[in-house]
Amino acid sequence: MIDPGGTKRTVFLLLDDPLVRDGLTRLIEMQPDLAVCGEREDSAEALPEIASLRPDMVIIDSMFLHESAVNLVSDLTRVAPAMKVVVLSVYDDEEDARQAMRAGAHGYVNRAIQIIVAIRQVLEGGLFPSEDFAEALLAG
Repeated sequence: MIDPGGTKRTVFLLLDDPLVRDGLTRLIEMQPDLAVCGEREDSAEALPEIASLRPDMVIIDSMFLHESAVNLVSDLTRVAPAMKVVVLSVYDDEEDARQAMRAGAHGYVNRAIQIIVAIRQVLEGGLFPSEDFAEALLAG
């Protein structure tokens, strides 16, 4: 999972569902320029590991937004300031997307198929609201 040569951009998965973590790990690991450097299902357990690993990006489950997105995103960026945060959701919830972006997330993806595009766009310095939310997020 970890790229020993350091040539790949690293992604840490903070997702509560082991099947989603496994599938996303496989999808990311198929990319020549990306590597999963760690994964956890609990945010409290993840913070020390993220601080140690300093991944380029962390992908969090939207269910963590209900723990207080502002605090979680703040904690994540405090332990790894250069790290990007993307929220992955299975719901079309405009308010969750707005909350995530206001909290400092760099992307909100509501379809797993968009995740590789979102990872690359955010790592290159852009933002990634999914198409479904882009218009509403920019207007709000």
